[in-house]
Amino acid sequence: MITAMDIQQMKYFLVAAETEHITKAAQRLSLAQPALTQSLHRLEHELGTSLFTRQGRNVRLTAEGAWLRDQWKPLVAQLEAVEEGLQQKVREESATVSICIGSASVLAIDALAAFSEHNPTVRFRVVQEEANVDVVVESFGPQERASDGALFTEAIGIALPASDPREGPISLADLAGDRFIQLAGSRRLSSICNQCCAAHGFSYRASFISDNPSVVRKMIGLGLGVGFWPEYSWGPLGSKAKLVSLQETNFRRTVGLRLTASGFEKPAAVAFYEFLRSWFEELWGKE
Repeated sequence: MITAMDIQQMKYFLVAAETEHITKAAQRLSLAQPALTQSLHRLEHELGTSLFTRQGRNVRLTAEGAWLRDQWKPLVAQLEAVEEGLQQKVREESATVSICIGSASVLAIDALAAFSEHNPTVRFRVVQEEANVDVVVESFGPQERASDGALFTEAIGIALPASDPREGPISLADLAGDRFIQLAGSRRLSSICNQCCAAHGFSYRASFISDNPSVVRKMIGLGLGVGFWPEYSWGPLGSKAKLVSLQETNFRRTVGLRLTASGFEKPAAVAFYEFLRSWFEELWGKE
């Protein structure tokens, strides 16, 4: 195995072979001349052959030295390319923030876009599985224990057409005959709503599921159904629909923002986490 010391000695030899002058080679390497001479002598001793012959103030490669130069030169160049490639990878990784978005995706992506405008060198990797990530956006039901980090609690209400005469707070029983429209990808919110409904003996079945939030808003506005809607994290419903509260007060969820151990080690991740927290605090009206 080639060690770091071996590579250093190889570089010393190649610079001396190129300059054919120990003093000039030492200057190029920012190394004391005696230290370079000692290193070259040690190399010759380890290989059991002379690599240089002295000619006045200069040195000349022996046949063995010339052969070794031709073998080592491409090898060292390749090793240096690998080292530079690795350093580039480290730089890119340090400027890449991995974020797991399990909830409040609209808010998280809006914050990401705003942050990117002022920090164009920071890259983002967005995933839905919490593995090897720096920042986590997650949610918890009313009976679940929230993790450490910044926590934001919001009520879950019912989105109704603006023309619907019902005003909040209304009970689940008032929704027994309604058709429910659900946003695809909102599995976590659906799970929390199902748990809350079960606690009150109420069940519903989504009559239509869309992967487009604007479609859900329009369908509700057109009177084609109703839907559970978080107070803050999904944004406004628009003029054609309205959000009313439920009498059953356990319809709440907590959105948590968390910086992982790897995130703490990345300045870019820390900066984005603080920006994301401020983004949520402004929406929630926290000071």
